[in-house]
Amino acid sequence: MACSGAEGSLVVASILACLARIGAHDATYFTNILKQAQASGVAPPPGAGGEAPAGGMVAGFIDLCIDNIDHLMLPTKRRVVGVCLANLLPTSDTEVLQRMGAILNVVVEVLHQERKDDVFSGVGGATVRVPFFLLYTAMCA
Repeated sequence: MACSGAEGSLVVASILACLARIGAHDATYFTNILKQAQASGVAPPPGAGGEAPAGGMVAGFIDLCIDNIDHLMLPTKRRVVGVCLANLLPTSDTEVLQRMGAILNVVVEVLHQERKDDVFSGVGGATVRVPFFLLYTAMCA
């Protein structure tokens, strides 16, 4: 049974969040995996219009993340995708650099949402404000 519509988008978004954990940990390793998959003959995923992206697997992953970021309801999944995309920026691949504006848009959107949601309840009901960079280092540890 194939997923269609919003249900399919939620499934794709969840799979992207799982893959983004690898990219959030080690962007070079992640891009190498995608490039090896492309070299072995795996077709890049189609973009929003149904056609293959101009680049390869890295471009397809980035495009899918950008298209499906709104389908990620949990802040932790949005955060992981944002960190993964931010980690891809220093790789200096042309596929990444061509999409830098959209990547930065997603990263800023995630940071803005994180800034609004960075209040947590501590022990005894005390409220603690946790900066995003502490969450990032704790997530990658």
